[in-house]
Amino acid sequence: MSLIWMTRVFDAPEPRQSDRLLLLALADNANDAGVCWPSVPTLQRKCGIETRRGTEKLLARVVDWSKRAAEDPARYAGCVLVHIEERPGRSNRYHLAFLPPRDPTEAPAPTSTDPRPTGRTERPDG
Repeated sequence: MSLIWMTRVFDAPEPRQSDRLLLLALADNANDAGVCWPSVPTLQRKCGIETRRGTEKLLARVVDWSKRAAEDPARYAGCVLVHIEERPGRSNRYHLAFLPPRDPTEAPAPTSTDPRPTGRTERPDG
């Protein structure tokens, strides 16, 4: 069990609810390097999910979220991501990664990606 990884998941701003619970289950099995290989039934039991398929869907959702978050590290600073190393004939290996928090001295990341115009227009001053 890695308290380092569990603390990082608890402190992370995202993800929420069952996605966070799955990350906590992985962190509970991880070594200090963030590597673990729990079986799907183990994750199912730890997360209290009724079916193996439900656990697999949740895992796929968290992996997809992790891929998106890795593409925008400024927005997901302070989050824990997971990558699956598939190993045919053996249990998968899960790698946790931490996106460090933003440096408070940096300018804040833009919070809106709204493409609508602001109503302001540039005036050609000649």
